[in-house]
Amino acid sequence: MPRPRLAFILVTIFLDMAGFGMVAPLLPLYVQRHAGGALLAGALGSVYAVMQVLGAPVIGSFADRHGRRPVLVTCLLGSFAAYLGVAFAGSMAALFAAVAIGGLAGGSFATAQAYIADGSGPSDRTRWLGLAGAAVGLGVAAGPLLGGFLGAHGLRIPAFAASGIALGNALFGFFAIRDFHAPGPLTADRQNLRINPVRGIIDVFRRPELRPFLLTLAALNLSFSGLPSTFPLFSQSRFGWTPSSNGVFFTFIGACAVLTQGFLVGRIAPRAGEARLAAVGAAMAMVMFPLAAIAAAGWMLYPILGVLAIGTSFGIPSLMSLVAHNSPEGGLGRVMGGVQSVLSACMIAGPALAGAAHQTLGPPAPYWMGAGLAAAAFTIISVSRRRRVKVSA
Repeated sequence: MPRPRLAFILVTIFLDMAGFGMVAPLLPLYVQRHAGGALLAGALGSVYAVMQVLGAPVIGSFADRHGRRPVLVTCLLGSFAAYLGVAFAGSMAALFAAVAIGGLAGGSFATAQAYIADGSGPSDRTRWLGLAGAAVGLGVAAGPLLGGFLGAHGLRIPAFAASGIALGNALFGFFAIRDFHAPGPLTADRQNLRINPVRGIIDVFRRPELRPFLLTLAALNLSFSGLPSTFPLFSQSRFGWTPSSNGVFFTFIGACAVLTQGFLVGRIAPRAGEARLAAVGAAMAMVMFPLAAIAAAGWMLYPILGVLAIGTSFGIPSLMSLVAHNSPEGGLGRVMGGVQSVLSACMIAGPALAGAAHQTLGPPAPYWMGAGLAAAAFTIISVSRRRRVKVSA
């Protein structure tokens, strides 16, 4: 039965993200141990993101050729080694190497999504991909809480705990997870193993049946990826919010996203269709961004950005389902890897664009920029629906 195996992979995703969340917030303190400053701490985060961009298409391509399970287990073992490397790093060079390995292993999320797409049908694929997003959100929320508690007893302890979680997860995957489809004979796409990650990303964009969904995903992710880095500055200058006020707010936004992806998307998508739901999500973002920019009181940000979080949580799983639905036979892993690389690149570019807009044009500027990007996303997905690309409208 596919359901138990899909549930197993959700547990794998949650534990993987919880392990990452335990260590990532403490990386600046690991840098500090080696007499590094904020610049090196920021560079460490960039190395992780760049390795995800480069690694995801290659990992996805290997998963197409050799199966999802062996690749997932190998990546989890890579995370195990990376966290141990962080704990035992005796120099900045060793710390950077450990984080680079962790970023490369983190490209496995695309393979987990491909595994979910393998085991779910068109009617429930969006639901399971939404649950995967909810598992990510829960892991990202739980990890820092546990990491902060353990870190109070020693800076290395969270890294040791994360490595133990990764090793246990790898063993769990080895013994409990089975692929839905054997790799079988090599199709043209499966033969096309992409070791060059840049070429893998370009190949995904070259497919006309995928291009509108990828562009919509990129626009939506760019629209909100810069907000976490600039929102504290915006809320402080406009409403005098404190760090604790921002913490409560981000918890609320995370809860909106997790509840939407975990419970609402799976119920609405079969009735509305993925393409229509993605368009609705983009429209919600397009309307909410300007309202956030002109909000007259701090309390208004809760309903406004809460609706924005719901809208993006409608859009992302629906678009990922459409990508899976339109992927070539035997090439789903490579496609998902290319998508993850695009999204990771957006997570790198988004904060830089939002920061530049905030500094040069003022605190509301990132929200007007987000409105423009959301409008572009809405236009692209709406046009693709009218052209009746192979979608569930």
